[in-house]
Amino acid sequence: MSIYRLYPIVKWSIGYLFKTDTLKLKVLSYIIALLFFTVGCSSDDEVSITSGPLDLPSTIEHLYSPNSNYVLIASHRGDATKAPENTIAAIEAAITSGAEIVEIDVRITQDGVLVVIHDTTLERTTNGTGNVVDRPLSYIQSLKTKDSNGNLTEHGVPTLFEVMAFAKDKTVIFIDKGNDYWPEIQNVLRETDTFENTLIVEPYSLSRAKNELNGFYDRIHYVPRIRQTDEDAFAIYNEFKPEVIPGFEFRFTTENSSVFSLIPEATQQGNHIWMSTITPDMTAGRTDLIALDDPDASWGWCVDNGASIILTSYPELLNQYLSSRNLRQSDQ
Repeated sequence: MSIYRLYPIVKWSIGYLFKTDTLKLKVLSYIIALLFFTVGCSSDDEVSITSGPLDLPSTIEHLYSPNSNYVLIASHRGDATKAPENTIAAIEAAITSGAEIVEIDVRITQDGVLVVIHDTTLERTTNGTGNVVDRPLSYIQSLKTKDSNGNLTEHGVPTLFEVMAFAKDKTVIFIDKGNDYWPEIQNVLRETDTFENTLIVEPYSLSRAKNELNGFYDRIHYVPRIRQTDEDAFAIYNEFKPEVIPGFEFRFTTENSSVFSLIPEATQQGNHIWMSTITPDMTAGRTDLIALDDPDASWGWCVDNGASIILTSYPELLNQYLSSRNLRQSDQ
């Protein structure tokens, strides 16, 4: 019996003991998950965790030449299990946890500087107040960020310039929520010389992608997002088929989705298949939370259905799981 199968039983027992304390349950659940994945991956019949992610040149090469024995890990907002989301510390933690791609979010300040923060407002993730767009950079830089439990930390809110300067020669950065700031983003990438570090995922048509990313579409790594909810999903998919791209992100709420049916063809054509396990509407309900109880039912399902890039909020656990299935084997 795989040690992974024991995890839900122990988790339920802990949940019963702490059923009135949600915070304690969440913390203990993560600790238990990490323990079980670590022990499971070190048993005689499974592969030990890899030492780390591919280096940057190897990651970029692998983006355009998928390897059936290596699944790339994309980490959501850095690794927020170890540091406040969207901070340089979280990005560094994600790399250490094994992620080749690190997703971040950008917003713009009152004085036109791009900062790395998810929400339009400051309250949830910092000790500040108000809208990001209504505050100058000097105010944003005076703030401290909160961890996932709401505790204030020593880490500040970085600018996009600071993040890209840090990431250069280290990792690929997936810039999210950039829709309204493409000219400003292009300026930062030029100033930091990090076009090759940059990956963007959007549901744009080919013509819109080239128009919106005017001047740098061909210099970054663009992944089309094919969503079940878009009427033109098939048209967008067919437009990008001749393009030199890393692959496609597919989003579908059920396995019966017509978008889901495109995956075998896209795989056969040599594309990466990107799946995101953040919220239920992204990959037919296969979320990270399900993976904490049963990784086969979430991350395993994604891999078994073609995923070669997985976006997760738990990069270290995903790395250990993929390693246990011999899916982090590279020639590096």
